[in-house]
Order: sequence, then C-alpha cells, then structure tokens
Amino acid sequence: MSLSYNNNVKSIKDISILIYDKNNRILFSKRSKNKSLYPSYWTMSTEGHMSRGENTEDTAHRELKEELGIDIELTFLKKVEVNEPPNQYLTSCYIGKYQGEKIVIEPSEIEEIRFLNENEFNQLLETEKATEFAKEFARDFWAGKNNSYL
Repeated sequence: MSLSYNNNVKSIKDISILIYDKNNRILFSKRSKNKSLYPSYWTMSTEGHMSRGENTEDTAHRELKEELGIDIELTFLKKVEVNEPPNQYLTSCYIGKYQGEKIVIEPSEIEEIRFLNENEFNQLLETEKATEFAKEFARDFWAGKNNSYL
C-alpha cells in the first residue's frame, strides 16, 4: 500500500472499521468471491464507500448494519490517503469494541469472518491473501499505535 497522493486522480471516499474483542483479537472479514475488487481477500471488519450526502460516521454505522448486522459504538481514529491503483482512496478509519453482539454477515459482501490474534493472522497469511491496508491497520493496532483511543 502506498500512501502517496496523485492530484490527477479522483479520490474515492470510504471508511474502514477495525472491531476488536476483550482479548485484542481483530474481527477480519473475507470479501465475497463475487466482488470485483479483491475477491476472497481478507480485510478489516467492514469497509465501504460513502453515499452522497452521508458523513463518515453515518457511513460507518450503515456499513456495520448492512454487512455484519450490528451497530456498536465507534471511535474515529484518522483519515489516510491510500493509493491502490487504479484507485485512490481517502479512508476514514474507525475502531470499536465487540461486546458479544450477534453477527449476521451479508453473503453478497462477506464470505466469512474470524476473530484473530496476531499469530493467527500471520498464519492465515501463509495460505490466504489480505489487503495491504488490512495488514497495516492490524499491525498498527497490535503494536499499540491505535490504543491511545481506547
């Protein structure tokens, strides 16, 4: 993932949410094999594009409900510019703690979900693919870079 910014390309505004549990395991989602971008890749708990007239917090809660069937308290972390050719994103990153809510995935968006600790995630990467953004966001969390918000 490159955090460089190209002014000649229109940015896509989106959100990414990292959900963690009491054991600091992260909820990862495996994108549907029918998705045009990154099919069957592991990514953050949920991600999505903003709709016209929506702010980032509204988008985050809408995506949680649509993709995971839950709505939890979220904390805004930061905005990052992500260059993943052919697309460029302005991503608003959120974090939230899982408290045992019943998760119901939307199969057109997500094939599978798993709560993983750092070692389990690294083992998963030996046989499966994850987006570079998900790898970086997760590693920052486990390194304590996002923990000042908790």
